[in-house]
Amino acid sequence: MRLTFTIFLGLLIFIAGCDDAASSASPYRFVSNIFSTQGMTPNFFTHRDNSLLLSWIETDTEGNDLLKWAAFDGDQWNLSGTIASGRDWFVNWADFPAMAQNKSLVAAHWLKKSAEGTYDYDIHVGLSEDYGQNWDTSFIIHKDKVAAEHGFVSLMPEGEDGIRAVWLDGRLTKISEESQFGVSEDHVGHGGAMTLRTALINMDGSLQDEKELDNRVCDCCQTDLAVVDSVVLVVYRDRSADEIRDMGIIRRVNGVWNSPSILHRDGWQIAGCPVNGPAISANKKGEIAVVWFTAPNNASKVQLMISKDYGETFSKPIAVTKDSTLGRVDVAWMEDDIVVSQLVAAPATQQSFLQLSIFDTEGHKKYEEKVAPMLSSRGSGFPVMEVFQGKVWLTWTVLDSVSQQKNIQVGVIESI
Repeated sequence: MRLTFTIFLGLLIFIAGCDDAASSASPYRFVSNIFSTQGMTPNFFTHRDNSLLLSWIETDTEGNDLLKWAAFDGDQWNLSGTIASGRDWFVNWADFPAMAQNKSLVAAHWLKKSAEGTYDYDIHVGLSEDYGQNWDTSFIIHKDKVAAEHGFVSLMPEGEDGIRAVWLDGRLTKISEESQFGVSEDHVGHGGAMTLRTALINMDGSLQDEKELDNRVCDCCQTDLAVVDSVVLVVYRDRSADEIRDMGIIRRVNGVWNSPSILHRDGWQIAGCPVNGPAISANKKGEIAVVWFTAPNNASKVQLMISKDYGETFSKPIAVTKDSTLGRVDVAWMEDDIVVSQLVAAPATQQSFLQLSIFDTEGHKKYEEKVAPMLSSRGSGFPVMEVFQGKVWLTWTVLDSVSQQKNIQVGVIESI
């Protein structure tokens, strides 16, 4: 299959004013790049500054789902091929495949149905030891053999040749809360809680440091993961017994996992999962940025917190956007600046847009722009960002509201 890559230059003129942002000429430009291929749920991973990996799912004419990937080497995109395919996959707008690379080891995951239940599916991991040229037979990363929900995976290289995985694990949702926690409450009979688990994947496919990180978390919000030096940081949406669903964070320092803690007590009480997880990014200095969506008292907002000590302490929350935000956030470092992406609504035009905001390390907003129109329906998926060669790359699904055809779009923001 031939993949073409077209570049459209020019700054899109959706500049949003803000108190801290410069109101004169923008110091950045957005370059919109369109792949001429159908697909959905695109995702990025960058391997140092050598290559930018892009994965997505296609469905062929026979109904097979295919996990495809391509690599950008700084000059051109190369279609690398198909990692896996199947007719029994769980394909979802919010729970989608990821890739990660550590030297020659490349890992990718996808979701495969394990039983008849709508949300009974397993996490399959494929490994390549030769930079993605050949892929080994996949394996299931969790060993419980329970037909339940397993997904919302984050992957990141760790150590000399390992890849850290974090996921939501529903093995206990098929038992009662009484069995799980030894207490009898209102939830008994409705299944136990969703849990957060982790493992380190080795080159040969063996697993180390398999561990339950939190025994009660939100059922279907994305996880995210950052690794800097020897510190691992995991962010996710927690779930209290009173249905407070604020951001949880767990750190692994010097080989030891800390106990879960709440990043900030927003106090968002909601009976169901909002399907709107957090994002985290680390730079080489050990500075950390975490961004998330919340809506206590029906007041929606996206917040940012910054750490300058590997996540040991954080700043107070910084308001990125209020009221108009729909969440679906991501965050990345561009040199010493923090870039936040999200989906925002424009009620006056009945449209929504992919919006970028740039902050310095003190939390001052430097720039904000609505870079592209984007439907707010689930078919548009979640925008994803990565930094590659000093530029912030974005990818998202473009949904045709009439034909419902889905295509992948890629863009990059760079300093002028």
